[in-house]
Order: sequence, then structure tokens, then C-alpha cells
Amino acid sequence: AGALLYRARLPSSRAAMAASAWLLLPWFLISHVPLRLGTLVAERTLYLPSLGALLLIARYVRPPPTATGAAVVGIGAAYLSASCLRRTLDWRTDKSAFEAAIQVCPRSAKLQQQMCTLRSHEGQSQLAEAHRHCAAALAIDPDFCDTHFTLAHVHIVANDVGNAIHHF
Repeated sequence: AGALLYRARLPSSRAAMAASAWLLLPWFLISHVPLRLGTLVAERTLYLPSLGALLLIARYVRPPPTATGAAVVGIGAAYLSASCLRRTLDWRTDKSAFEAAIQVCPRSAKLQQQMCTLRSHEGQSQLAEAHRHCAAALAIDPDFCDTHFTLAHVHIVANDVGNAIHHF
């Protein structure tokens, strides 16, 4: 992106400068560099930087005007469409969304805590699984207050008030 930004500073490349801004400015804000956001895993925050990347690609990369070039672009579009469909299926339920996110980012205390909450609301049969996710969240971040609150709720549902008080 830096090389493209350097090329974009030429007077004839105002469109490339704008595309670089679409890529770099939103990305910088969501990178946790200037401030820490509460969102640890959120693909939705990458929409604007992706728009900038696509604008830069469209500006500088032109497929060859041949049948082979058209086939490559078509295959690429088909692959991206299939990937999008597969990822969309992950969002059908909260459970499938959190399971997919945990596969990508297993060291996220927030995701583990969210899965603990979800499992604890599924009833007595899922309390052991909920407790496992809360334990994982506490191992990652022992000071994460949401995990302590959720674990207290798990203990209350399991009629273990003594351990629940410890986490409140």
C-alpha cells in the first residue's frame, strides 16, 4: 500500500490518492493503534478499507483483454462468491457465528465469554460447556469483568451460590 500511496501522490493520480485514503484512514482507526476498541473480531470494520483496496486494484491492475484474462477474472469472482456464501452461512445463528469466530481467534477472551453466555442460556445440559468457555476466557484475561459476571451466572444456574459470590 505504501508504494501505491507514493505513486498516488503524483498530480495525475488524485483518484489513487482518494483510494489510498479509503484504505489507510479507516484501517488505522480500527487497528487499535490510536485507541482500543471493544470490538476484537469484526469483519464489518474492514468494509471501508476493502473498498479502498479494490479502488487501488482497479486503478493499477488491468486484466489482459483476452479470453484467458476474462476466464481468470471469472474464476476469481466465482471463488470469492463461494467464499462469501460459505462465510455467510456462519452467521445463520449466534452459536455458529461464535464457533466460527473462535476457530479464527481462539485466544479472544471476549469471544470465549460470549460463547459461555450463549451456552449458559441453553440450559443445564450445556453448563459444563459454558464453564469450559468461561475458564478459557479467564485464562486469557483474568481481569475481564464480563467473564466473572457470566461465570457467576453459570454458578447460580448450577445452584452453586458460594462460587457465584466469588465471581461477583
